Amino acid sequence: MRMRAGAYKLLVASTKKEQVLDASRSLLTCNARIKAYMSEAQMRKKQQDIRRSSGSPDQIACKGKVAISGLRIPLFWKDTEHFNSKGSAQRVAVFCLMKIGSEIFDTEMVIADPSMTDICFEGVKIFSEVKPDFELTCELYSCGLEEETTLVNTPKKLARKLRSSFGRSSIEKCLGARYSLLAYTTLGLEQAEGSFQSHSLIILQNVEASSWLPLYGNLCCKLVAQPDCMTQDMMSGYLSQQQSIEGLQRRCKLYCVLKAGQISCYYSPEEIQAKVEPSLIIPINKDTRIRVVGKDHQRTGTRLNLINPGNGDSTSHVFITETPDILQEWLDALWQHIYDQSQWQHTCEKIMEIEVLSPRKPPLFLIKQADSVYNDLSIGSPGKFESLTDIIHNKIEETDGRFLIGQEEDTEPPYWAALFEGSRPMVVQKTVLSPGKESNQSNTSPVTASRIKRRAPPPPPDKLPFVQPTSVLPSQEKENCRGARPRTGRPSLDAKFSAIIQQLQKSHTSTRKNAPLGQIELDDGPIHFNLRILI
Repeated sequence: MRMRAGAYKLLVASTKKEQVLDASRSLLTCNARIKAYMSEAQMRKKQQDIRRSSGSPDQIACKGKVAISGLRIPLFWKDTEHFNSKGSAQRVAVFCLMKIGSEIFDTEMVIADPSMTDICFEGVKIFSEVKPDFELTCELYSCGLEEETTLVNTPKKLARKLRSSFGRSSIEKCLGARYSLLAYTTLGLEQAEGSFQSHSLIILQNVEASSWLPLYGNLCCKLVAQPDCMTQDMMSGYLSQQQSIEGLQRRCKLYCVLKAGQISCYYSPEEIQAKVEPSLIIPINKDTRIRVVGKDHQRTGTRLNLINPGNGDSTSHVFITETPDILQEWLDALWQHIYDQSQWQHTCEKIMEIEVLSPRKPPLFLIKQADSVYNDLSIGSPGKFESLTDIIHNKIEETDGRFLIGQEEDTEPPYWAALFEGSRPMVVQKTVLSPGKESNQSNTSPVTASRIKRRAPPPPPDKLPFVQPTSVLPSQEKENCRGARPRTGRPSLDAKFSAIIQQLQKSHTSTRKNAPLGQIELDDGPIHFNLRILI
């Protein structure tokens, strides 16, 4: 009742057509649950009266779980409608209502149009406390999006008064959207195969044109049934197995568990928690014969004999209980287990797994499209911040997964390393520049324009810079100078460095860009080294 009141409030607060449709879906589901609860209460009261009058209660099978998933309803549009669907095409809101007894679930609302070939509902719906003779009813409801809400079963005069008093939008919110039952089907234990199967739909013909959909006439889903006798321990406790080894009789105390059509025997309950394989497995089915041998004269207790016929000789297992009460408990559990198998039929042959889908999560590594080349290249750009997971993801792709195990490919050394290794041929080009061309070379060289040179230190303050003497020494002094180098037509090394220092001091005030003394130029062939010397 509270959920229905909340659905009413949500319906009044809705402003869009889709919101009104969704709120109306919740309201329809709440009303269906209230009716189911009332009918369930009346049915239980009748059953109690019948049991009191009969006196002896009938044997009741164990309950279980039923899960339905992968719900899909194919559509059968005409070619002209499917391939020529545009914005003005018919749009219908649909959802599915599933119920077993008083348990009712609904799916999310899906908007169907001619571009869709199937109506798919995601998620798994699990029904608990289900009897083996269950009936799962699936109902498909639809409502056209373009349909205007009308006052159903309301006199015209009263409808005019309501519209004039509250307004058309308020009346539509209060009434909500009117869903129509489009089709339905009923599934039972026979259809619970644990795999995707197709089932027939019963399509109603009295549906309004705006809510109509071209159904193919089938419903595809995966129906799974899990009896409690297959997933829960129906009986457990210690039993002493009577064994005969080389003609000698001995007893072995075992912890026995009755579950999933067999008795699993362990030496201790701790082995179950440690997931140790049982030391003995005894099948329990409709072919198993159960006998009570009577009291043991040597020791107090009663013997229980379990016989399973085989292809040749039958297999017999004898257990001794401590008290007759324990024997009676095991007998009741064994007979109940066999009865449960007869009622749940093929679902007791093998456990059907119920896959509970977790909510959708974004992937660990998100690959986003860069809005520009700059954002793609720059990690710390304002438009795109590359997270740590993105860096790791890119690193894994670059190294083909070797980054995760610590094995990366050896990257090739840079080309300039071959200058020192001598592994590639090298060509040295010598260029001699005059001081007058220095400024032009510094302005045209792209390498010097991108580098900041460190100027040479000035001469000591107590000494003047060296200046090349202009006067020519006499011939006698030249002959007496043994340490002087013979003239070759070029200035001495000291004169060269002095000229460079003076030039640097002069150009410091105007520009700080100078021609480099050396430059490396690389290409795909040999390494070329341009050596430029200032004179």
